[in-house]
Amino acid sequence: MDKYTKAMLLKIKNARTLSAAKAFAGSVLLNEKLRLAAREKTRKQAQLVEIVYTGHNSDSLINVIKAMRTHFDLGLKEAADIVRIEGSHIFPAMPKERADMIARDLLDAGARFVVRGARPKRQPPRIR
Repeated sequence: MDKYTKAMLLKIKNARTLSAAKAFAGSVLLNEKLRLAAREKTRKQAQLVEIVYTGHNSDSLINVIKAMRTHFDLGLKEAADIVRIEGSHIFPAMPKERADMIARDLLDAGARFVVRGARPKRQPPRIR
């Protein structure tokens, strides 16, 4: 083989090595991105909270009904039923920032409630 052919073969070999190195670096970067995305997803799930309505002050019935209707898209009868029954009604899991805003408005309206971390949904049993 002459010098020119050897030089061309060396360039091709280096190009293949470089391509393989780029592909490996790309896969490592992709795996890192996926790992960070999974971590962010679990962090967001950990920040979900529920609002548990437990009652209201005696003179604030109408204001609490208005606040419930505003934030939870309830009709008048649905909101009134929730407010009049002195039991626990759990509103679905929501981001912590939204729950803080709702909690502030409900507190101003005279509602009593508890904000707690959302419980993970149970997986249905597998049928074999």
